[in-house]
Amino acid sequence: DKIYKPITELYCYEPDSKVQWIVRDHDDYSNGASYYYDQKIEIWATALDYELRGQHPWLYNVVTHEFTHMVQLGASRKGPRWMPQVYLQYFGYEREKRPDVLYGYPNQIASWPIAGTVVPMWFAEGTAQFQARGLGFEYWDSHRDMMVRTRILENKLLTINEMGVFGKNSLGNETVYCQGFSLVRYIADRWGDKTLKQLTCALNSPFRYWSFDSASRKVLGISARELHKLWQADMYDEYMSRTVLIRENIVNGKVLNNEGFGNFYPTFSPDGKKIAFISNKGKDYLSLGNMYIYDLESDSLIETKCPANRSIDWSPDGKCIAYASRGAPDKHGSEYYDLYLWNIEKEKSVRLTRNARLWSPSFSHDGRQIVAVNNLGGSLNLALVDLPESFDCKDISDSTSYHMLTNYDDGTQVFRPRFSTDDSWIAFGIANLAKTDIYRYDLESGIITELIATEDDERDPAFSSDGKYLYWADDRSSIFNLYRLDLEDMTQTPVTNVIGGAFMPTISADGKIAYAEFTEKGYGLSLIEDVIEVNPRMMTYIDYQKQELPELSAPEPGGGPAKLYANTFGKPMFMPRLFVDKDKIKPGFYFMTSDQLEKLSLFGSAAMSPDLDRDLYLEIQYRVLWPTIYMEVFNIARNHDQSFDDNFVILGEKVINDSVTVPIYDKYAVEYQFNLSEIDVGARFPLPLEGNYNAAIIGRLSNYKSDMHFDDGGTFEYTYHKGDALILRLNSNHLNPTSIMDIHPSGGWTGWVEYAKEHNRFINDFKVDAERGTISEVYTTYNYHRIEADFDYYRKIYKSLVFNSRLMAGAISDSVDSFYNLYAGGLIGMRGYSFYSLGGTRKVVWRNAFRFPILTQIDKRWGPFYFDRLHGAVFTETGNAWTDQTELHNLQMMNDLGAELRLRLFSWYGLPTDLQISGAYGFNQFDIVEDDIRTSYGNEWRFYFTLLFGFL
Repeated sequence: DKIYKPITELYCYEPDSKVQWIVRDHDDYSNGASYYYDQKIEIWATALDYELRGQHPWLYNVVTHEFTHMVQLGASRKGPRWMPQVYLQYFGYEREKRPDVLYGYPNQIASWPIAGTVVPMWFAEGTAQFQARGLGFEYWDSHRDMMVRTRILENKLLTINEMGVFGKNSLGNETVYCQGFSLVRYIADRWGDKTLKQLTCALNSPFRYWSFDSASRKVLGISARELHKLWQADMYDEYMSRTVLIRENIVNGKVLNNEGFGNFYPTFSPDGKKIAFISNKGKDYLSLGNMYIYDLESDSLIETKCPANRSIDWSPDGKCIAYASRGAPDKHGSEYYDLYLWNIEKEKSVRLTRNARLWSPSFSHDGRQIVAVNNLGGSLNLALVDLPESFDCKDISDSTSYHMLTNYDDGTQVFRPRFSTDDSWIAFGIANLAKTDIYRYDLESGIITELIATEDDERDPAFSSDGKYLYWADDRSSIFNLYRLDLEDMTQTPVTNVIGGAFMPTISADGKIAYAEFTEKGYGLSLIEDVIEVNPRMMTYIDYQKQELPELSAPEPGGGPAKLYANTFGKPMFMPRLFVDKDKIKPGFYFMTSDQLEKLSLFGSAAMSPDLDRDLYLEIQYRVLWPTIYMEVFNIARNHDQSFDDNFVILGEKVINDSVTVPIYDKYAVEYQFNLSEIDVGARFPLPLEGNYNAAIIGRLSNYKSDMHFDDGGTFEYTYHKGDALILRLNSNHLNPTSIMDIHPSGGWTGWVEYAKEHNRFINDFKVDAERGTISEVYTTYNYHRIEADFDYYRKIYKSLVFNSRLMAGAISDSVDSFYNLYAGGLIGMRGYSFYSLGGTRKVVWRNAFRFPILTQIDKRWGPFYFDRLHGAVFTETGNAWTDQTELHNLQMMNDLGAELRLRLFSWYGLPTDLQISGAYGFNQFDIVEDDIRTSYGNEWRFYFTLLFGFL
């Protein structure tokens, strides 16, 4: 109610139906998502406390942010809500084929969408953060200012083209948000809030399609690039003038580690000689960080195998480190944080809890307890874990008991608790719809009192070893710096003065401070060896005005009594498609619909040419049970015609030479329609294993028919294949997650294995029933086992050079008709040979490639395309397919050599568009004779082209 009118009036747009809201609390995960074509918004209840963004009034903020998306993107939409995209598609085929198929295997595949909404990411996220002036649920805070300030002062801003797309690492993607927010504020402040509506309406025009640039020219009178330059220049002058005193009086520590852009949560060992911390060194995402130990005496960095990626704490005896990690997913795929101990000597983990939803652990100084944060129902609370009297990081069950210290249920969040030196009280961060303050919890009385609570953001409390001081991070100067509180006289003193930000202090036994310092490169680990007091006047951030925040309170529950969920379906979406298939134009469409919780969803497609070639597909998924039940059905029809000599009708004679004549026969034509139908019914489920494993059980029925239509009006119909199969499939993906893992995986593996018990009948002849005057099919039965596997491995061998090895293999247990063969050539096999040239009941293909970047920052736009990266590869392949009668030691392996180019693009700012071109030369020449036609293979180049949402 508070946000509906301000947002809808700003953009002069209201949703055409009620917006459905879904709140989830089945993962330890924070986010929100607006499905503006579905008129649906999802909120993950866990409040966000992101290192690159800080903490905001979560509920108000995320609701307003996502609703702004719903309105602003809806107002930008160029077409009806039921038609989000239009697809242009193309299939081209190899010239070689089997005699019993109509044409060869695809060697050119393209599927490209024309989007119904064209909005750059910076404008979409910037307006969602700007929201509507005066609401105050999102605001320009010290974290966002830090992100933009450091980049502007170092001339490291993203370009206007880079701001338009995501696909970056965590720091890059968050920079899109922050620069977008800053630029939208700049537009609104300089040209007025109304320009946001005007730009949105300009993007709505179907005649202003390619990019934001034409909208900017129409509304602001300048191009998007000129807008970016103007904003950058003004912001540079502003930040330079504001930071004059600070830049002349920097007080910070020496950098210990700045590899990676996320070096967080340092904690000193009890003897002060080592610092354990979390780093994403060598990785693209903050969530992938793990624990490192910096040895101050040897000035060396030790990487551990500990999978910690949040706040950690060293045990008082120095033998282990407490950390939190998300365990293997449960049977529904949900992942929760639990507490673990990392045994430093044995380099092994011991699990303390199971499904407890605990993180941010901290030891008591007697080593008997751990205080942690518990996540449940959208609130975070303090929990106390009791440890055995004597333990050595190994003899602890994963059902260690814990009890709650606080019981907030109104959205209150607590952060990074720490025991006082005498273990009598706990300092912790706390926020409830406002900035973070630091409170204390008295363990004897249970009383909670304010310790440091102002209008500023106070976080990350840490005690000195003598118990005299409490250190914390504070943005009272509008830049986060470290401060210390004298716990005797309660005086507060700054101890750093930085341009970026200082966070997460930890204090050694001899008074050194290790902390995380933010620069334009991200968070680095820094060390202050001699602490000095900073004059607050030298920390002046000139003319910076903090935004006043409204008085907020948790909304009262309403809406009446709870009701059982009923499957309420949204509006079906249809996406037209224009499909060119073997030089035939096939108009068609995709459609999809689901209930609001996606318990039941339908997806289908259809395409048909003027001569009635058709492609039909339907998928139904039911996600209520465990596992997910699904059904897939497809039907394909292809038409073909041939003419033959009628040997019974002679129209005349043709003279070949003076002495020889041949008859001229009449012709008759036959039109064929091949009608292929298949249905799969299966169950998919994640496996509760460490890593990413998914399994499926599938039952399959197939039926292939042919209809013959003669030019005299006669018809003949028969079924040439009937089959059923039981299939077991296992998939796993262990590729190292990176921002370029789609175009250039740098490590890990992915693969699948499939087993099938097949029962097939294939036509062999016809028989005549003289009494009934009918003709029926005679089948040969093929019962066999089939197994196939595909294993793809990547390893970085030098800088960005990656070695890629892929093994594809399969086998059929018995002799079968060639109709059921496995094939080893073509686009998905050995690319130096056609798909159908290498077939049999056994196959193996081994591909080895070296992959390398060519252009890593193209940063160019052309029409609807953003050109991001170009990568190349050279590869060699060896393999073959053969029948089970072939003796393997006599089999000749085929070999080819080739090259590949991969170009990563984005279409319409938000749609991945991956272009792949490859060519291979087959070294082995061989002939195949079928139906008295000889075809030669090898000793030639073959080329392939794909334009899809991913690379093959």
